[in-house]
Amino acid sequence: MDVKCVRCDSVIPTENMNINALVAKCNICNAVFSLNGLAGEAKPRRATVPMPDSIAVEDTGREMTITRRWRSLAAYFLVLFCVIWNAFMVVWFSMAIKSGIWIMVAAGSIHGLVGLGLIYYTIAMFINRTIITVNRDTLSVHHAPLPWFGNVKLAAGKVDQIWCRMRIQYRNNGGSTTTYEVHANSTHGQSKTLLKGLNNADEALFLEQQIETYLKLEDKPVPGAYVGD
Repeated sequence: MDVKCVRCDSVIPTENMNINALVAKCNICNAVFSLNGLAGEAKPRRATVPMPDSIAVEDTGREMTITRRWRSLAAYFLVLFCVIWNAFMVVWFSMAIKSGIWIMVAAGSIHGLVGLGLIYYTIAMFINRTIITVNRDTLSVHHAPLPWFGNVKLAAGKVDQIWCRMRIQYRNNGGSTTTYEVHANSTHGQSKTLLKGLNNADEALFLEQQIETYLKLEDKPVPGAYVGD
């Protein structure tokens, strides 16, 4: 019988068990625990993550649909930034065209395209939804109504594990930005990103929890995975 870690459920190698002292150490999460009375103990379960306000779930029995809205407080700040950026570009191009300085028009073209992209992104932040559909055949992720990159479609029977990752990006001014991702591992050992750029850890953990529960997947430890605070 394999001895498994009481924290992350990884199998403990024989050399990491001290039979005389009845203690063991996990190579994955570095937990040290007693072997005394371990047999027959129930595996500790991760705490249930409550459904965030930004997410809605519909389960018909044949299919589960998870809808996540994009709109957040950050979207309103983006509106202000978008207005300032594009107002400046309107003034820039107006002056350049009126003065006939075409090199100035050319120089501002890239910034103008950025401004158009900001408008598109801002509208998407207010009206778009991410729809995750899970049934016995497929696991799909789709963003709508505005077209967006990152749509995914996987065979549900080949999904072995759903897990989350925390990413921290450090800025030159010393600050940092933390986002979260949701990944799916296949039975062939391949990993596919389902969602990224989530600002709320509970959203990522809830999505992992719901998909695993629906597909009846055992919550196995994944090296480098974010499991919550």
